Amino acid sequence: MFEGTVSEINQNNVLVDYSNAVNRDKKGNTDAIGYLCSVEVTKDTVITDNNDKEITINDLKIYQMVKVILMNNKNIRAGMKIREVIAEKILTNGAKVVHAVAATVELTEQVYGTPS
Repeated sequence: MFEGTVSEINQNNVLVDYSNAVNRDKKGNTDAIGYLCSVEVTKDTVITDNNDKEITINDLKIYQMVKVILMNNKNIRAGMKIREVIAEKILTNGAKVVHAVAATVELTEQVYGTPS
């Protein structure tokens, strides 16, 4: 099981940024490397919202925090930048979406000024 942010949604696959899971046990400075996990969604995968209501892959949103429970136990913290897993269950936190892109644009405008 791991938590991360949805980066991309495809027909039967969700790309999840799980960098925090990779770096959680590291001490000191960590490399600014993003780790992505390709999560396969099968006909048996259950996706639920924060009220435990079943939803579909189409209800997921980019930048949404999710918890992925794996079909098979697999170490996703070491090695390659992209891992491939099969989800038994994906739990969402409802409508909460991390607006990282908007925050980055706002900060950039504060530092460098609004583009002309």
